[in-house]
Amino acid sequence: MAKPVKEDFGWQGSSELEAALTEIENDLSDPTAVATFDQVLRLNTGAFMPPKQWAKQRRAAERLERQTEDLCDALESEGIQARLETNITRMSLIDGQTTRQRTYRNVCFLPSIAKKNRRDQLNDLAYYLENIDGSYWRYLVITFGERIPAHGDLAGAITSANEKMAKWRERVLTKLGVQVGFTGLEFPRNPDGSYHLHANVLIQTPLFFDGGAEFRELTHRHFGTWWRDNGRIGDLRELVKYPFKPNSMEGADPAELAWLFHSTFRRRITRLMGPIAEFRRGRKEDGLRVFRLRNRYRLREVAQILPAENAESEDEDEKDGPGGGGENILVARAAPSFLDGMWASPSILIWNYNPKPAEANRRSHKRLETVHRWMADARADWELAGAPDPLVAREMAAAALRDDGDTNLRALWRRESAADSRGIYIVHNETISSPDDDGGGELVIEDDPDPPPNNVIQLRTGDDHPEDKSEIERSAVAELLSMFDGEVVW
Repeated sequence: MAKPVKEDFGWQGSSELEAALTEIENDLSDPTAVATFDQVLRLNTGAFMPPKQWAKQRRAAERLERQTEDLCDALESEGIQARLETNITRMSLIDGQTTRQRTYRNVCFLPSIAKKNRRDQLNDLAYYLENIDGSYWRYLVITFGERIPAHGDLAGAITSANEKMAKWRERVLTKLGVQVGFTGLEFPRNPDGSYHLHANVLIQTPLFFDGGAEFRELTHRHFGTWWRDNGRIGDLRELVKYPFKPNSMEGADPAELAWLFHSTFRRRITRLMGPIAEFRRGRKEDGLRVFRLRNRYRLREVAQILPAENAESEDEDEKDGPGGGGENILVARAAPSFLDGMWASPSILIWNYNPKPAEANRRSHKRLETVHRWMADARADWELAGAPDPLVAREMAAAALRDDGDTNLRALWRRESAADSRGIYIVHNETISSPDDDGGGELVIEDDPDPPPNNVIQLRTGDDHPEDKSEIERSAVAELLSMFDGEVVW
């Protein structure tokens, strides 16, 4: 499946998996083809990430989570609710281990939220530019005058910036036949506590016969501030950024963070526009998501949790005792991710999880039976991939995270290699080797669960204090697993 590379840990998977993956990949060679969720499970369950890369990403994710928690503590010390109480548990469909999930409000400067929001837009932009229309798109940076001091009028500056860009589109871009695909505001915090407001803009230009001279002149005259044309877009991550730098927020005290919350909450910070926004709307209406397959962007179906799988029935024989209707509600399915270790595993989100419901609570038991069926299917995909015993996989993940991870992990790897007859552990010149990335790109994962059923979580919002815990919005579920970027690719 892949060639060994010297002096690293490695895994080559099973030959049975290679045949299955090749068949699915051939089915998805057409960019308009849509993968089923079952195909995504088969493609990604048991996919392997080299230990050093996994440990690096895991530590970075934990650092981001700590920064998010610190910012939440500071906001809540000022009377602003930053966390949501959802009582949602994530269960691995490989070994059944559970984790109580933390959920945050959609505050743009919480790192976990910013990362999730950024990923969604990056995926849609990347699919559109790669598969629909990637020609003549350019990347601009526009500034909006003086830096804004803490406790200054950042809210007014954001409103003014959005209004200026709207008038620019109307008065300049429409006249010249220029389309806008994305606008994103940034307000990085400087060491002196001031904020530098500017915008990243993606535009599609026609072939200017004057080389763009009129466009540049009219744009400069409209804004009257410094701006730059960065040319053809290369790395989309340079365009779609966090609105801030997470490390810079560590210098802000709780009062400043409260001011920042009130200045930015529910304000338009980033926006897909024009034909790219139309693509996004159509994708959502069709129940599709963007995912990555060997460094290519493709569409897949959203996993559906049907009413029957949540044991919703009007049959009187299916009614249960008190509490059964509200226990073990299946909220969302998550595609395989590396949250639990170096081999990707799928998960399920469960609301009000109770592993031992009362015998009278039939619906609660039926939901757990559905979970057990999904676990059996996931373990079959896991074994087809040649992944190790789940307990061994957890043990190796713990070893990879230790300071002396190489020593511990190498010993475990040799132990498993000696005991395994399948030849899937790679040993090269007394060191353990890793497979090459067949696509030549970065290994990334998806960790967002798919949207929950409409009748499970109702959308309501509040301000500083959501009313009676009712800000358990559907979008909050998608923030639960904001640990890494993207889906598994090789």
